[in-house]
Formats: sequence, C-alpha cells, structure tokens
Amino acid sequence: MSLAEAHACWVPLNKEVVVARPVPCGATPLTEPASVTHAEKSEERVDMPATALFCATATDAILDTGASRCVMGKSLLPGFLQQLSETVRAQVKVMQSAVRFRFGNNQTLLSDRRILLPFKTASRKTLWLSIEVVPGKTPLLFSKKAIKQLGGLIDTEKDVVHLRRLPKSLPMRVGPTGLYLR
Repeated sequence: MSLAEAHACWVPLNKEVVVARPVPCGATPLTEPASVTHAEKSEERVDMPATALFCATATDAILDTGASRCVMGKSLLPGFLQQLSETVRAQVKVMQSAVRFRFGNNQTLLSDRRILLPFKTASRKTLWLSIEVVPGKTPLLFSKKAIKQLGGLIDTEKDVVHLRRLPKSLPMRVGPTGLYLR
C-alpha cells in the first residue's frame, strides 16, 4: 500500500451513534465511540489503526492488548501528523470526543478529540481508522482489537505482525520494558 494511494470520502459522523454505511465512492466510515452500529460484515470495518502504516517513517507505537481503543497523547499529535503523506494529511478529520481512559497506574484521562485516518485494504476498500487523543504524552497505543480487525497475526518467535487484510508484514521491536513497539 502506497501512502499516495490513500483515498477517502468523508461523511459527517455523530460522536454518540455512528452508523457505518457505504458512501458513494464505496468507502466505509469507521469509528469506535461508546455506542456504534457496526458494519454488517466484520471484515469491512476497522475500529483503530496500526498507525505506522500511514507513516513515511516508523513511529514508536505500543501494541497494547489491554487497550480498549487506540489512543495517543496530544503532545505527540503534531509530530505524528507530520509523518503522514501530504495527500493523507489533507484528508485527516478531527472530531470532538469524550472517552475516558483508565491506565495501568489508575490514572484516568478524557479524550477531547478523535482523529480519523483513511487507508486502502488489499481489496481496495477505503477504511476509516480512529485514534483517541488525550492530554499529555501518552505514547501511541494499539489495541488487540485493532490488530485483529486488520487480520493481524502476531508472530512472537520472529517479532513480526502480519496484517493479512493489507497484506503487509511489519517487524516489531521489543522495548526496554518488554512491550512490542513499531
């Protein structure tokens, strides 16, 4: 998948109830707020991204199988957006959001926005990926659900995640705390 190939058709979304429905160009808008009417076929939706797929260079992100959604700190957002191709960056949408996250240290943070990113699957469908943005420097966290919906298989022997829906394989680094990074 080339970043220049990313294409999206934007549909206004209600942050409380989002209906995932085809739009004229064949794209499917996707997010993961508190209550959602999902696409009929699970393979047509991705709630959160393996965001490194949108980057010209790799960005540190943590594969967090305990995370309910993809999330990142507000202070990391400008650098993340600069890594996107100009074509994709022009299509990124920012929405208001209010999702409360509880982290392992019992700290809670409330997201104030959600960014939506487009990408194309191997079958040329455009999917919307969602990242909640919270105050501070929270590293980019990817949930198990996000990887699963990308058709992800985590090979812990070779430290690679295979994203079968793209199809693409991404090498993973093991960070100093033993977490998978990309």
